[in-house]
Amino acid sequence: MRLKRGNLLVASFSLAGIWLFIVVFTPTPETTDKSIYHRNLLQELKAKHAQVPRSTFPLAGHEKVKMKGDRNVSDIVLVQSADNNKSNHHRNQQGKDINFDDKRIIKNRIEKNYETIHQNRTKLNQWEVDLQVLENLNKSNRYAYSRLWKEAGSWVKDNQIDPPGTPDLSSVLYAMSTAPVKKADVGFKGTQLKARLTLLGGQTVAFKPKWYDRDEVMTGTPYSGKDRHNGEIAAFHLNRVLGFHRAPLVVGRRINLKTEVLPVATETLNATFMTKDNNTCFYGKCYYCKPADPICAEGDIMEGALTLWLPPRIELKRWRHPWARTYKEGKKARWEEDDRYCGKVLYDHPIDSERLLLDIIDTAVFDYLIGNADRHMFETIKDSPDPMLLLLDNGKSFGNPYWDEGSILAPVKQCCIIRRSTWETLLQFKDVTLLSDVMRQVLSHDPIAPILNELHLQALDRRLADIFIVIEECVSKNGDAAFVRDG
Repeated sequence: MRLKRGNLLVASFSLAGIWLFIVVFTPTPETTDKSIYHRNLLQELKAKHAQVPRSTFPLAGHEKVKMKGDRNVSDIVLVQSADNNKSNHHRNQQGKDINFDDKRIIKNRIEKNYETIHQNRTKLNQWEVDLQVLENLNKSNRYAYSRLWKEAGSWVKDNQIDPPGTPDLSSVLYAMSTAPVKKADVGFKGTQLKARLTLLGGQTVAFKPKWYDRDEVMTGTPYSGKDRHNGEIAAFHLNRVLGFHRAPLVVGRRINLKTEVLPVATETLNATFMTKDNNTCFYGKCYYCKPADPICAEGDIMEGALTLWLPPRIELKRWRHPWARTYKEGKKARWEEDDRYCGKVLYDHPIDSERLLLDIIDTAVFDYLIGNADRHMFETIKDSPDPMLLLLDNGKSFGNPYWDEGSILAPVKQCCIIRRSTWETLLQFKDVTLLSDVMRQVLSHDPIAPILNELHLQALDRRLADIFIVIEECVSKNGDAAFVRDG
């Protein structure tokens, strides 16, 4: 009996020792290969931060984050600047005596934000749209959808595609993500694969499929790769946050190709379908579309982005972008070799509207933030007395979070002007509330969220700091003339 008890004690101590060994030497979740991989990515990002030229910029004295024209003021309150900084803020508004904060402030905020991104997710802001508000919508009611499509079409004016702060935006986005597909055809003309879908109620949308996972990094030229569907979604919402309202409505959606598309597909589209490794695929019809390179669903379910097509009454005029690339290796465009190019554009280019030039400047800011170096053309509304530049085709965005393509900012650098309203909007994201914070929350409501990974969100803050540096140089050069009020 004593022998058995002794054996039992030995066995107990052995098990205890093994358990202690496992607890002490087994890696915690923070040290797994996956977390090490992401930590290494973050370290690379920090290293890139350290190589960026530093500048200083004053913290704005804004009391609240507020988007111009919105009816609901955000609950996100910025820390009020010290009283002795108020006069400095006033001088900033006048474009004089601007002193820029060390860029390390932004880098430190990025690092801190990375560690606390989940602490403020319950806080709402005025840019967010809750797509669950119409859960009880009768999905077979054609008239309910028709009313929504008609309302969205009525929003399109000479100076906007959707009105700032409209509470009905969530209704339209939800309808886009749920309305039954009544017809499917090959996509509109262009180089990239897309499908043309007609939703219940008669609304046409363009469906861009998912080609890449969220963590995929595009290498090569700044316009390499296929369109990113998640980039279209993120770009649409960033356009709202910046107060532009010049991009068509976009929402994510997962579609069953067998049950939702094939039964209503035209013969032309149907002929491009195939099965590959038990997945349903199609290659559609476009400049680069070919049977050897189809897009495949996961089984039958395909993720993508739906873009609401503009109403039939809207005719577009297509322009060659003055700052377009040559897309030829070894051959530079005129603007890449002439820093005085902006003056020649104003003289030679058929831009007869100050509004259009300022839209080009705003678009350069927008494209730099999203990493889109492929805007070689742009569209305006035909016969408009004061046309706006539409932000169409934003799929070549958010490809490489490590690369900031400075040439995108050429219009800002060479013209050295910016809308005062755009500048004031950018200032909202200088202090407690980062642009990445706002975008993270706004994008969290999309049906296929998450839309951007953390590195792309952090890149927004880094690139915004670069924009501040460029504007500082323009203010030093031109003073108050660098800021142009809306006409």
